[in-house]
Amino acid sequence: QVDAKTWKVAVGGDGANDQAELTLDDLKRMPTAEVVAVNQCSGNRRGLFQPHVAGVEWGYGAMGCARWKGVRLKDLLDKVGLKKEAIEIVFDGADSGVTDKTPDFIKSIPVWKAVEDTTLIAYQMNGEPLPHFNGFPARLIVPGWTGTYWMKHVTSIRAATKPESGFWMNAAYRIPLGKFPLVARFTSQDTAANTPITEMVVNSLITSPLDGTNVKVGARVTVGGTRSRRGRPARWSSLAVRWTSTSATCCGYRRDPRRPARRSQLQLLPEGEGQADGDGARQQQDRSGPDHRAHSKSGRLPPQRRSRRRARRDLREAAVRAFLVLIAAVAIAFPATAEEKPVQLKPAPGLDKVEGNCSGCHSLDYILMNSPFPNAALWDAEIAKMIKAFGAPISQTDAKVIADYLKQHYGM
Repeated sequence: QVDAKTWKVAVGGDGANDQAELTLDDLKRMPTAEVVAVNQCSGNRRGLFQPHVAGVEWGYGAMGCARWKGVRLKDLLDKVGLKKEAIEIVFDGADSGVTDKTPDFIKSIPVWKAVEDTTLIAYQMNGEPLPHFNGFPARLIVPGWTGTYWMKHVTSIRAATKPESGFWMNAAYRIPLGKFPLVARFTSQDTAANTPITEMVVNSLITSPLDGTNVKVGARVTVGGTRSRRGRPARWSSLAVRWTSTSATCCGYRRDPRRPARRSQLQLLPEGEGQADGDGARQQQDRSGPDHRAHSKSGRLPPQRRSRRRARRDLREAAVRAFLVLIAAVAIAFPATAEEKPVQLKPAPGLDKVEGNCSGCHSLDYILMNSPFPNAALWDAEIAKMIKAFGAPISQTDAKVIADYLKQHYGM
């Protein structure tokens, strides 16, 4: 927990001409700025990858759109003055690792990104003080970049003349060179093999109604969603969902003009009985890309397996058919009840070591969501990562017992 009365953020570093400490009241006395932006996990939709990729098995919902209010980061940096040698701005927060060996979560962004007008230190979310789990009392907002850079509970802002070399920049959140459509590179963090994951490409999400919602024939249904592209506005291109034994008429479409993300609403009128076939929609997605799609003003589409000719045809057809189908089938799927039940792993020799060691850092859900690993040997690599990268206090003897248990019961 952070006490707003005693909280301060330190601003300085070897790339600054001066040092300063500011309280929350100091921030609120500075000129304010607002931005509507999508915060999205770098691993969004990881759970849909084939073959399986280890990690939190995110589905469609690892993202959210909010209105953020605070001060421009560049106004804070102006208080201390940047040296011409400064290349990165480094951030730390009030949180700490699970163990004393877990690397402190420290992130950096290039100076050119830090001084953009939309990069903020925010203390409000949707007109209210930041909730604790959203970074109270102040956090970094980096529109267009993935959530790993959006430092929560920020306590330190440091201008650096050398690249940040900590674990969360040097080893984590990196992708192979040439595999991501970056507009502007984070060149000070490039290596010969990889580069940091930074920008979000074209993306969209249907947020309402929820998957499986029943609606009345003849009653209007409000379908809501959000779309963005690298922090800039994007518009819907096409929607494709199977609506069984009925049809729906588009009654109206409203878009929110606030930038850099847009929230949209659609009014639909179901004309007969039927149901949205979520499984069919997802099968269709596997064949030809997302069921609901957004594209930028320049016409760029999210990456998928389709020809340019087909993409151009889809764009032309979208002008006629967009929003003429009900899209509830691709809404976020929530469990039927919010009540959480304890995770039950398979009873067998080694379970006591798993529960005694693994649950000290994360929920046992992590094991179930990653099962089955396509290669049993990957459990060895995952356990080694927990020990070497995150400092999990697991002995080599226990590590072998845990690995044998997971390979036998949660491997292929």
